[in-house]
Parts: sequence; C-alpha cells; structure tokens
Amino acid sequence: MGANKISTPLLSWAGKQDIVVRSVQSQLFYAALRRLKKDHIMLLYPGEGHSLYIPENQADLTRRVESWFGYYLKDEPASWIKEIL
Repeated sequence: MGANKISTPLLSWAGKQDIVVRSVQSQLFYAALRRLKKDHIMLLYPGEGHSLYIPENQADLTRRVESWFGYYLKDEPASWIKEIL
C-alpha cells in the first residue's frame, strides 16, 4: 500500500457514491495512515461520485483546501484541522 512511506500531511476527499474509486478504498487508506499516526484528513461527501457536482460541496472543498495550505504553509489558524487531527 505504501502508507508507511508518506511523510507529509495529506488531505484527501472522496464522493461516497464514487464508482471509479470506491469510497471504501479511500477509507481503508485513511485508516492505514491513522494507524501509522500520519497527519491525514479525509473528507467524504455523501451524494457525490468521482467528481463533486453539488455546489455546497464544491465550495466546502475549496475552503478546506485553501485552509489546509494556509495552515501547513503559512502558519494560518484552522480550527477544523486541529479538531480532526
């Protein structure tokens, strides 16, 4: 799987109804990273497939990606990250 080789914080996302990459595969990868105590957050969007089409989910993902980079690259505050990690 290679999860043990990941050394940078990782933000991943998936649509719960994704038929291209089944969300259970993403969840297993997330679980492996958590067991290894890696900084990893997975966002799972219900009602979405391989791409996000619901405008609210698109906006949420955009905000979280921007916040993620702000937190890890610019030392900006991001309470949602601290709550999850």
